Amino acid sequence: MAVTEYTTPFKRDKKGICSYWLANQAANDCIPVWLKKGTMVLPDDKKTPLIMIGPGTGVAAFVSFIQELSGIDGPQLVLIYGSRDAEKDYYYGDEWEQIPNLKVITAFSRT
Repeated sequence: MAVTEYTTPFKRDKKGICSYWLANQAANDCIPVWLKKGTMVLPDDKKTPLIMIGPGTGVAAFVSFIQELSGIDGPQLVLIYGSRDAEKDYYYGDEWEQIPNLKVITAFSRT
């Protein structure tokens, strides 16, 4: 998780409500969560190629698809991933480079 902290063009300091709160919790704190059934599903034919577009945190849903379908015998996967900074936000980059049937196209706005 990345903690959102930045200064606006009007010199106002801004912090992400959720990311900042989570970052300030102690290691043993209980954090309330809930699960909700998703609406995205994989095609019935597991060989169907997938094109996924995951801007920033929107990539979270595709991480499980990539893990489920990765491998030599898996379908061709294309992920278009956009975020601010390659050095700070490209969490899965090393993992994704190891997946033979995944092509990642990146778009970073601050690098």
